[in-house]
Amino acid sequence: KYNCWRKFNATFGFFDSAKDSPSNFYREIRHLDSTVCREVHKVAVIFVGGGNDFQDKQSILSNNTGSETFNKFFDGLGWPVHIGSSEFSGYNGGLPNGQTAIYYATANTELIFHISTLLTGDATQRLKHLGNDEVHVVWSENTKPYRRDMIATRFCDVLIVLYLSSPVLLRVHIEVQDPRLQFGPLFDGACIHISQASTLVRETVLNASRAYRNLRVECDRPNKYRERVFRDTKKMLKPLSLSNSITRLFHASIE
Repeated sequence: KYNCWRKFNATFGFFDSAKDSPSNFYREIRHLDSTVCREVHKVAVIFVGGGNDFQDKQSILSNNTGSETFNKFFDGLGWPVHIGSSEFSGYNGGLPNGQTAIYYATANTELIFHISTLLTGDATQRLKHLGNDEVHVVWSENTKPYRRDMIATRFCDVLIVLYLSSPVLLRVHIEVQDPRLQFGPLFDGACIHISQASTLVRETVLNASRAYRNLRVECDRPNKYRERVFRDTKKMLKPLSLSNSITRLFHASIE
């Protein structure tokens, strides 16, 4: 194979195009290969049940089961995946192997939902995953309004609370940290039929996450970021003289 490669270079006159690569070049190539070509987003979905058992962070995050209505809602957000399994190789949103999440993807987007009732571990471990998400969706079946400080985090730039106001209707409440954030299709004060909730929420959180990132100066779209990584990697290559090119290809031990 090496002889064929040398003949190929000699035949097509590629010796004067050879480049010298530093020792860490192949590591940078692996980094380039690992950069994603699709947008990736992660969203926290938190269940708040009725009654006095769901009035603080500990009780909310310690809950392992949701209502039948809530389970149908998050089932409609995407499809269940098991992180680390051979059947799933998509974006894991920072979840370790063994966790279960709801995943949705298109040709240019990956979206993973961290469902509070599906996460394993105690309340502290669950908060580690839920609290790092910029967009939070809270499904509340409680008569008392949900407060942002119930699960305090320095993230949660977008908070969408869905109140079950009747067996078939949801009332939407939206809070944002930055008033410049504009997104839809859901808006603060909207009332929607429960059968439409999954689709509308998925589109809204996706647009909210995009809007949040677009306001950040250092944010690059995936292909733009990949192009920058490729450009930076290419700059690491240095031209070789013709004599050095021939020497390295035909007499690699003579340097």
